[in-house]
Amino acid sequence: MAETSSPLSAFFEIFISKLMISRERSFLPRAKGPLNPPFLNLEPAMSQNPLRSLPSGDAAWNEAGPSLASEKTVSLQRSRQPAGAEERTAMEDLLHEAALDVAFVRAKGCELEHVHQGKRLRVLDLAGGFGAAFLGHNPPRLKQILRRNLDQDLPFVVQGSKQPWSQKLRMELASLASESFPGERFRSHLFSTGSEAVDAALRNCFELRLQRLQSLERQVEIRLQQMEDWTESHLQSAEVQKSPPMSAVKQAVRERFQQLKTEPPILIALKGAYHGSTALAKQVTHGADYQSNSPAFGQVRFHFVPCDQSEPLESLLEEVKQGYWLPTFETDTWVLQERNFSKAAAFLFEPIQGEGGVHPIAPEVAQAWRGVLTKHQVPMIADEIQTGLGRIGDLFACLKLEVKPDLLLLSKTLGGGMVKISALIGRKEALVDQFSLRHLSTFGGDDGSSRIALEVLRWVTEKQGELMRRAERMGRAYLAQLKDVQKRWPEVIREVRGQGMMFALEFQSQSRNSSMVIRNLCEAGRLDAVAASWLFWQAGIRVIPSLGPNNQLRMLPPVHSPAFQLRKSCRALDRLCALLAAGNAAALLYSLSAKEPEFLNSVTELRLKQARWNFIHKHRNGAMPVGPAAPMAFADNSAPQETVVESTPAKVLFFGHWSSIQDLNFYDPSLAGLSSDQLESLSERSFGRWQSFRIQEFKVRSSAGKEVWCRLLGFPAFTDSLIRAWRMQRIEPVWQEMQAVMAEASEQGYSVAGFGASTSIITQNCRKAVNANLAVTSGNSLTVATALQALEKSCRQQGLQLAKERVAILGANGNIGRTCARLLADRADSLLLIGRSGTVSKLQLLAEEIRNRPETSKAEIQISTDLSDLASVRVILTATNAREALIHPHHISLGPVVLQDLAVPGDAAEGLEQARPNLLKIRGGLLRFPSLNQPSKLALPGWNLKAGETYACLAETLVLALEGIKRNFSCGELKPNDVDWIWQAASRHGFELAGCKSREVF
Repeated sequence: MAETSSPLSAFFEIFISKLMISRERSFLPRAKGPLNPPFLNLEPAMSQNPLRSLPSGDAAWNEAGPSLASEKTVSLQRSRQPAGAEERTAMEDLLHEAALDVAFVRAKGCELEHVHQGKRLRVLDLAGGFGAAFLGHNPPRLKQILRRNLDQDLPFVVQGSKQPWSQKLRMELASLASESFPGERFRSHLFSTGSEAVDAALRNCFELRLQRLQSLERQVEIRLQQMEDWTESHLQSAEVQKSPPMSAVKQAVRERFQQLKTEPPILIALKGAYHGSTALAKQVTHGADYQSNSPAFGQVRFHFVPCDQSEPLESLLEEVKQGYWLPTFETDTWVLQERNFSKAAAFLFEPIQGEGGVHPIAPEVAQAWRGVLTKHQVPMIADEIQTGLGRIGDLFACLKLEVKPDLLLLSKTLGGGMVKISALIGRKEALVDQFSLRHLSTFGGDDGSSRIALEVLRWVTEKQGELMRRAERMGRAYLAQLKDVQKRWPEVIREVRGQGMMFALEFQSQSRNSSMVIRNLCEAGRLDAVAASWLFWQAGIRVIPSLGPNNQLRMLPPVHSPAFQLRKSCRALDRLCALLAAGNAAALLYSLSAKEPEFLNSVTELRLKQARWNFIHKHRNGAMPVGPAAPMAFADNSAPQETVVESTPAKVLFFGHWSSIQDLNFYDPSLAGLSSDQLESLSERSFGRWQSFRIQEFKVRSSAGKEVWCRLLGFPAFTDSLIRAWRMQRIEPVWQEMQAVMAEASEQGYSVAGFGASTSIITQNCRKAVNANLAVTSGNSLTVATALQALEKSCRQQGLQLAKERVAILGANGNIGRTCARLLADRADSLLLIGRSGTVSKLQLLAEEIRNRPETSKAEIQISTDLSDLASVRVILTATNAREALIHPHHISLGPVVLQDLAVPGDAAEGLEQARPNLLKIRGGLLRFPSLNQPSKLALPGWNLKAGETYACLAETLVLALEGIKRNFSCGELKPNDVDWIWQAASRHGFELAGCKSREVF
């Protein structure tokens, strides 16, 4: 059972679920069972859009609310905010990532209306106001009460006066509770929100526990006095004379009771619980996200027990009871009787865990809890804020569990989805005296809200609970339909749960999905937000991504939802499951791949499917994930796909990222149908969250007989976006993510962390990544060594002698370019250092340093800021971090030329080789894995490498682990001696220079 220190602060932000994005489908595999009729019956005018466009003359929808003109005015007003004003909150940012930042302008029944691209569109609302819209949006019956309140000028803020409607509501709630749980007298108190009611209930239990302690203390003192009086009257008794002095007895009894008083109280809740986000309610909500950043709440301690077992609670209560002595007169003498008092102040539970994923509590478990809580005199608090007042087919969910709580909390449905109101209903004995004076609320229980809540109670209970029977009947039918979808797609949906009008759908692990993106989304716990986005834009259905466990969707439809609308949602889920099973990331993400969400039609869907297979066919000899078996690659056939080699003597971690937008296609070919603009939009919308994801894990066996296990992690970002964030000093989230991953990896036995491509730049050549438990490397030493080896080899192929050539170097101010310049000064005839005008002084310092080294040959070194000077040389090495290509055909002379491009992305313009056939363009930093590794098994997905090839930065990371190096390497300024050593070490382990290639991904 978990225990945490109790935190409290004045205010806490509401916990926000993971929201990201996903992609659409390529092809639809055959479902396992009959599919329902066509997904949607669309009007001809809406053939491109599954959402219904509203006719302009719809009187029912135009009776109130802002017009399109007024909405444009609001937009213009927002654009006139002063410079520096915050445009979006953190929640709005998260909603934006999933394109769920929609402003609804109408709500009626089970539908919501919003404006998109000038059209009014309706969506089916299965989110149901997170449970508050059980009776639907703006029900006419409650609107009449609201209008009556306004027409009668009913007072709203008249605190400190008699409020008749509030009083009547409190009496009605107490009466309903007494009828539901016979034999008990109940009282009720009103508040504004559910979290406020939770706080009040818990504070009540603290005070109740304190009152019990004070009462026991008085009892102990009375008994001590009686014992002392009796002792003084029996001083001649032999038994009294043998007893310890009365003063010592009193001191021992009081000291032990004082220990009981100073013990911190304990609150017990369930794992997976959600009880709100106010100061105290947040602490009985299970999960580190709710508690990790909260200051201590007094000395209260919190325990969480499983929701499907009774034994852990019983064991915990036995564990937290504490003894004290109560003087008792027995058989003509006084004795100190051992008594117990529980440190637990309260036990709080939801009959059905909502945000936790709709997990109903089993009746036998709840009944066992009730028994053990009564035994230990610990109050039971039932949080029925979501389940109460009919949603699960009864007035209170506790009635179905056949348990009688001490305190019961209501909200959501109580306000009819129109007003904010909550209630605490408690047994008279379970509420402290003068409760209403101790727990005040400015807006709690105002007459206007109470009047609406009274109408809600009448509506729910009238006609012998007809509304509740409908909820139970509709719930059974919808649950059966959802389970039919799960049976058709068991590889997509793991489980469907529900009771009454509360439902949850849990996705299956997608670790074997053909789409790398879908795998990553599932692993990161963001598939639910992606699915919610797709259902909203492509099916016109609003659902809730889970606030608790990952990859779950919740549905809380209004009780009056038409059956055909619920069937429509099942057909939409069928289509969504088909996309996921097909691994069609492009179709899944299609609505997110534009500045404004777009709708997908069948023609576009077919085009995306064809583009995927065209891309795979075109690059079929490259290394990319094309099937369920692709996520892992191993050097031996015996290793299963997801095996982790525990006995590997060395393990390394390696960070990378994509170099450009187009490289996403190599990572996941199902995205090939999206244009560069669409991929860019996708990146801007969601890929800036900086959460790393696993690309793959594999084992390498060196020619020396040693093995190393490698885990590749990618950042969903591109060279341009990373460098831009770095220059704007917004890279802190990346550093934090890296440090968190490295800390976890060090605990798992990893010894080296490598930083590929721009991750080494943004960490200042790994200086920002230094870790006490892991050796870090940029991999740049082996990159330089490999580049120089490849340059010499390529010069020979072109009939050139490097020692007689003038070598132009772009990017000599960078770590790699600078080191190449120092080493090439010994190998080339002369150097031409080319840079921007603002870098000339640094280039001059480098040239002076090289000239003054005694071991350096007297090679001529010139400096230029003119790229056209490239045409005067036949050997070029470039290693800049420029955002755009720098070298074009007019920069290349007509004779044999070697161009070594180390930049990521490349500095050479596309089509350069076609325009200059005399040019040999090589991509440095490429090595071949040791020959003992089967090339076909070491194709790295998404890297656009030939089978068996790797980048030198990754190879350096592997070699350091194979050599057992524990110190940081290639960290900061590169050392020529390290360059020579790492090349020799790589050669010892069987790494060889690889052939040239034309594109780079990581």
